[in-house]
Amino acid sequence: MAHQRCVNRRQQWYRDIANDIGDGETKDLFIQRYLSLRIVKISKPIKMMNLRGTVVRSIRYFATEIYGLLTNRTFLLNLLGIFVFVALVLWGVMTWLKVYTHHGQQIEMPNYIGAPISESELSARERKFEIIVNDSVHIVGKPGGLIHNQTPRPGAYVKEGRKIYVTTTKYNADLIDISNLRLYGQGYEMTKSSLERKGFKTEIKDYRYDHLTNNAILEVWQDNRLLVSRTTNPDKVQLEKGSTLSFVISTPEGGSEVVENLVGRTVNTARFLHQYLRLDIVNRDDIVGFDIEKCEIVSQNPNADGLTSLSHGSTIAVTVRKP
Repeated sequence: MAHQRCVNRRQQWYRDIANDIGDGETKDLFIQRYLSLRIVKISKPIKMMNLRGTVVRSIRYFATEIYGLLTNRTFLLNLLGIFVFVALVLWGVMTWLKVYTHHGQQIEMPNYIGAPISESELSARERKFEIIVNDSVHIVGKPGGLIHNQTPRPGAYVKEGRKIYVTTTKYNADLIDISNLRLYGQGYEMTKSSLERKGFKTEIKDYRYDHLTNNAILEVWQDNRLLVSRTTNPDKVQLEKGSTLSFVISTPEGGSEVVENLVGRTVNTARFLHQYLRLDIVNRDDIVGFDIEKCEIVSQNPNADGLTSLSHGSTIAVTVRKP
């Protein structure tokens, strides 16, 4: 409807212009353009009908050709031959892959851990395996050339020709530099833990009296060789991992000291003078309720004569009174 209205408007426009123009030739031109609109309007449905007929004929042609191929004996034999050829190629490829990858094989993996690498390689070769050394580590107490671990693990099921990756033990121990460690004067227990984490063994060789420290490192030895002392601290010391270090440790016990004259001094002063001796205080009943550290010593046993000495840990008996 919209198209028809548009055509009607254009026809009316041409009529109006033709009436206004007096020239006969121009008027005939506009009449021809008017008639062309009528021809286009009529020919458009005719063209659509021709297009539909062409499409129908094309479909019928292709259907006839396809039907002819499907009923042609030669074509069907060729098509069957192609399918058979493709099937044979696929079967051959799958068979080759199955043989090449040993599909379906299940061989139990032997345990080579702890065995020498030379014997293990021979045994693996007989079973059509291949051993590859992936790494080597030093383990204290174990000789070199032994298999420490393996991948795949023992007991796993694998295929023929599988590669076995192993870690072996080293023949020579790793060298560890200890020159940068502060050893002299350090606490033995803490130093022992630090050295054992590095792979060393530690032992106490001897105790030596030192009134200033307790359980401190005074000397470090290794195979009867002095490494560290108060006056010895080499710039560079490299020891094999797993070596045993012997220590001389300080102790406040075992020493001795001359007995001081404590008479007239307080208990607190006596304790300061003899830090490594014990005081046995008598006459406590007379000083009940009083600070014993401030009491005065009136006698002692043994007496101070300038010659008598007591071992550390010994006892001096003292009698005290209120000041």
